[in-house]
Amino acid sequence: MNQTEKDMRGLVDLAFIIQDYETTYDNIKYPLDEFKRIGASGHHASLEEIKFYTKLAWERNISARDIQDSARKILSIFRENQREPLQQIRFVLLITELLTELGHRGMSAEFFLEIAHTGTGIIRPLFFEQAA
Repeated sequence: MNQTEKDMRGLVDLAFIIQDYETTYDNIKYPLDEFKRIGASGHHASLEEIKFYTKLAWERNISARDIQDSARKILSIFRENQREPLQQIRFVLLITELLTELGHRGMSAEFFLEIAHTGTGIIRPLFFEQAA
């Protein structure tokens, strides 16, 4: 990753923090493509997540199906990076809360089941319980 891409990542992060969603969405492609190209799945997933949240904030009428599809894509990228299970759990909790708030408890339960099948230890039964 060269200096230009690092600067673009900094711009994207700053724009997201100050809620300049148009700038975030317009400029996220460059560092996102670079992270994908070099195989940095953790960074790739976090930028996909920022892109997703930006889309939610910027486009007010996004469907539950679009949310579910985007979330599945991001979750699969997180899974490629096995070293970050807490990011997966945090993301699933946010998505399930969002889907539940929108009245889609069935979709929400699907995400709990999905993460429960990949989880280990005490986390696994807790997610199965939440899905029920």
